Amino acid sequence: MVKINELSLRWKDCNLSLMRTAQTGKLILRMSRRDSHFDIEHKRPTPSAVGRPKRSADELKRLEDQRQAAENYARRGVERVYKEQAKKKSLEKGSDIKLSKEQIEEYHKSWQSYWHQYYHKYYSDYYEKYFGEVKTGVEDFQKKSNDKLSEMFKDNKMLAEEKKRLEDPEAIRRDILNRIVERGKGSSFWNRARRHVRSLTLAGSVTLFALFIQFNPLVVGAIKQYLGPSSSASLPSIIEPSSSDIVNKSPTIIIPKIGLKVPVVYDEPSAYNDKVQEALKRGVIRYWETASPGESGNVVILGHSSNNLLNPGDYKYAFVNLKRLVSDDIIYLDFEGARYAYKVTEKSVLPPTDLTYIKPTDVPSVTLVTCDPPGTDTNRLYIRALQISPDPAKNKAVERGATTNEVEEIPSSAPSFWSRIF
Repeated sequence: MVKINELSLRWKDCNLSLMRTAQTGKLILRMSRRDSHFDIEHKRPTPSAVGRPKRSADELKRLEDQRQAAENYARRGVERVYKEQAKKKSLEKGSDIKLSKEQIEEYHKSWQSYWHQYYHKYYSDYYEKYFGEVKTGVEDFQKKSNDKLSEMFKDNKMLAEEKKRLEDPEAIRRDILNRIVERGKGSSFWNRARRHVRSLTLAGSVTLFALFIQFNPLVVGAIKQYLGPSSSASLPSIIEPSSSDIVNKSPTIIIPKIGLKVPVVYDEPSAYNDKVQEALKRGVIRYWETASPGESGNVVILGHSSNNLLNPGDYKYAFVNLKRLVSDDIIYLDFEGARYAYKVTEKSVLPPTDLTYIKPTDVPSVTLVTCDPPGTDTNRLYIRALQISPDPAKNKAVERGATTNEVEEIPSSAPSFWSRIF
C-alpha cells in the first residue's frame, strides 16, 4: 500500500492516523494505543478480565456486531468531513490533507461517542445480569425467611394452646373421655363385622366374576333356551325345488320352528376338534366325509349350542334350541341352487363316543349334532330327519369310505377363556 496523504493526531493516549491510498482513493482510519508504563501497543482498549462474566458465543457475536457498527459510524463521519474539505479546495493528487479546527473537533467527538456507547453497553449488560441474580437471590432468601417465621409462629401458637389445655383439668377429662369413646367405636363388634363383610364382598365379587367367565356358556345357553321361539309355532308348508327365486345362493340351513337360518360350511375336510372349531366361526359345518344334499347317504351337520361370550364367532348359539324339535318338524337345506326338505323322525341324546348317528344311511337323510346340555360337552344331541323333497329316488349315489374308522368321538365345545390363557 502506497501512502499518498496521511494525517496523524494524538488524543489522550491514542494515536489516530488518517490516510488515502493511491489506487482507489479510499480513506483508511487507524488507531493505536500505547501503554506509558510497559510501552505496549494495543489495537483497541481491552477491559480487564477480572470480574467479567462468561459470555456465550451468541453474546460475543452480538457485541462484536455492535462494535463494528460503531466503527462504521465513525468512519463514515470522517469520510464525510474529508469529502467536504476536498470539494472546497479541489485537492490535487499527492497534495497534503488539511483539516479545519471544527473538522478535527467533530472527528474527536465521533470517536468519543463510539467508545462511550461501547463501554456503556458492555458494563450495563454485565451489571444488569449480576445485580439481577443478586436481586433474585435476596428475594428467595426473604421468602424462605418469611415462611420459616410463619411456621415458627404457628408452632408457638400450637404449643401455647397445648399448654393451656394441659393446665385445664376439665379439658383433660374431656380429652380422655373422647379417646375412650373413639377406641370403643373402633373395637366394637359391628365395626369389626363391617370390615369383614367388606373383605368378603370383594372376595365374593372376584369369585363370581371368575366363575361367570368360566361358566357363562351354561347361563347364556339356558337364557336363550328360555327366550327361544314358542314350541307351538306353526309348521310351514314344503317349498318346491322349482321355486328358485327364494332359494339362498349360499349354502344355508333353515329351521322355521326355532327361527334358525344360518350358513353351512362344506369346505372343511378335517375331523379333528381344532379345525372343526375354527370352521364353526363361519356357521354350522357339514362334518368330515359325510354326504352332501342331493346325494344318497347321511348329511351330518355340527353346530354350537352355546359358547363362551369372549370367544370369537357369530354363530355360537346356532343350535341352542335344537332340542325343541319333535317328530314331523321340517328342516330345509339350500345347496347349489336347490332346496332340500327333511322331516324329523328321531331325536336322541348319547355320549360323544357313540358314533351311531354319523354312520352312512341307505336313504337320504340329515343328522343335526350339538352339545347337550348347552354350554357343556357331556353328551351329544342328535336330530335325524329323512328327505321328503325333492324326490329322494333322484339323489346321486356316491361311494364314501367308512367315516368312523379314524374317529373316536364327536368334536366337543370350544375351549374356555381360562383354558386359552393357561
